[in-house]
Amino acid sequence: MGSFVGHIDESIFFLLLAFWWMFNHFPRYIRSQWTRTEYRSCVSFPLPAKRYVPLEAYLKTFFPIAGLLGEICSEGVALVDANGHFRKLSQMQHMSIYGIFIVHGLIDIMTSHRIPLPPGLDYLSAIAAMSWYGQSFSYHAHMHGKEMVEQTIHTVPIGVMYMTAIAGVMELLNPGLFVAAVARIFGFLLLGTWFFQAAFVLYLPYPWPGSDRNPNWDQTDAGNVNFIVASFGYHMIMNSIIITAVYLLCYAYLRIRGEGGRNQFRRLDVDCPEESGCQFKPLLSSSSRSSSSS
Repeated sequence: MGSFVGHIDESIFFLLLAFWWMFNHFPRYIRSQWTRTEYRSCVSFPLPAKRYVPLEAYLKTFFPIAGLLGEICSEGVALVDANGHFRKLSQMQHMSIYGIFIVHGLIDIMTSHRIPLPPGLDYLSAIAAMSWYGQSFSYHAHMHGKEMVEQTIHTVPIGVMYMTAIAGVMELLNPGLFVAAVARIFGFLLLGTWFFQAAFVLYLPYPWPGSDRNPNWDQTDAGNVNFIVASFGYHMIMNSIIITAVYLLCYAYLRIRGEGGRNQFRRLDVDCPEESGCQFKPLLSSSSRSSSSS
């Protein structure tokens, strides 16, 4: 994460998941309201194809592995110097974050491939990842030698990380709570846009991987710190508008398909295997289909 590329990689990871979840959760919830059936949340969605492909689970594993390898290789692989003192302390914290997200990705993959695991372990691993993410960022922001702007950039989103973890707990306890899924989506979307801005504030995009500091931003200026804090609020407003717009887009799309005023609905999402942890009641039972067709 300690480079332009590292922050952009992190941003893309969160943005991809946020939009992927929006285009899966929102149609499911809208249909459940139209059909008066139970909405059920899901921590991971498969690729909408004839063959069951847990693309999200693979991406959740690939991105952290790439980040972990980048942190290991930066500034040499040794974690102890010639005098026996620890080095690369910032990278070591980053590696622990990537490591726990890799664990969550692997659990997601095993769940998707129907390997018997305790129910809710996919949610629990995601909650643990986001909780440690927030705690580690708290330590990272207050490490010795951090300048005011960098410290603020890494301190402001900590509350969002904990909020996202709490939303995961609420989903685990009540999979039918749609507002918890929206809170999780909002958290990931906000972190994605925030780290995109942070990459340009802290680093220059060249030379690759962008480890040079951006000289256009005075890292000790109080005015820049105040601007960073204010801009986080504008990120919250912008992302709230994005989520609302995507929800309305999904609603309009389903209505254009004619799904809003009929008793029988077509599905955009793909049913997950019962063992995958993404279990929910079908929007239209087999008995209802037979009665409507007759």
